[in-house]
Amino acid sequence: MKTIVSCCMALALFAAAPSPGSAGEASAPAPQRAAPKSAPDKGAPAPKADRFMAQVRLGGLYFDNFFQAPEGAPRENVFGATFEGGAAVRLRENAPLEGYVEGDYVVYQRFDPSRALALGVRSESRPHGYDVSVRLLNGRPSREIRDEFDRADVFALEAEYSYRATDDWEIIGFGEYRHETFDLSPDKVNDVASLGGAVRYRGFGSRFSPELGLRLGGRDVKDDNEDLSQREAYLRLRWSPSRTVYLTLRYRRRSRDYSIESPGAANFGRRDTRGQWVLTADWKRGKSLVWNLYYAFQDSDSTRPQGRFKTQMLSLGLTHRF
Repeated sequence: MKTIVSCCMALALFAAAPSPGSAGEASAPAPQRAAPKSAPDKGAPAPKADRFMAQVRLGGLYFDNFFQAPEGAPRENVFGATFEGGAAVRLRENAPLEGYVEGDYVVYQRFDPSRALALGVRSESRPHGYDVSVRLLNGRPSREIRDEFDRADVFALEAEYSYRATDDWEIIGFGEYRHETFDLSPDKVNDVASLGGAVRYRGFGSRFSPELGLRLGGRDVKDDNEDLSQREAYLRLRWSPSRTVYLTLRYRRRSRDYSIESPGAANFGRRDTRGQWVLTADWKRGKSLVWNLYYAFQDSDSTRPQGRFKTQMLSLGLTHRF
């Protein structure tokens, strides 16, 4: 726990950006929310002020090197399918305060399905905005502890605060806490906490917006050999070339230092470095249909052979909004 506390104190004045796949890198992409999280860019049309909004999504999944096998080891690819849904209701007639619920059900080839449910409240006003949520995940594939496959149940608290300092600059703040338990190995139970900060430039209007962020955190595991501190930096680009197309590209670099002090421990002096590219694309067709694409590529390097691997994931889906 001391690793988590020291990391959080170091970032107490900063904001952060969340990472997808709370239970591990093998998780399916999080469902897209039924309404935008932040106020529109200057020059963008005002969002439709519906009292109630909802959406459902069906998608196919492909995981390359699903088990994150290290270099030289046999790789296994897995197909899957996902059903996602979300709804939001405006809580005040004349204020952008909303309550929302979202969830997903993911089926994997030759494996048991996983589920997720989130409840939250958010405000999209200017200059201040916020989003607070509770998220539950059940049976999420994960290889985060001991470099071995397991299924994680996760309880997560997430909070975000944004401040529109000027029309062109937005400061975003984030915090996250997760408690994870595992089906196959009860001694993998752990707590994860992180805080960080991001700056987003909106001076190009609604067509293009870059964002740069940093996050620090740590993981405290019942097995002390798996305790670690983590540093993460990312660059995200958002681009809308037309009213019907929305694209994002993110590069994230993450470093992990294991904190076990016993020279005889397996992770003594271990350090992992992971670079990840994520591309998303939304193509709106008509008033209510949106085609979705999600692609991720990750390259992991480590001072331990089992931490060196490459993996990819592709998701194609169709969203209906109403």
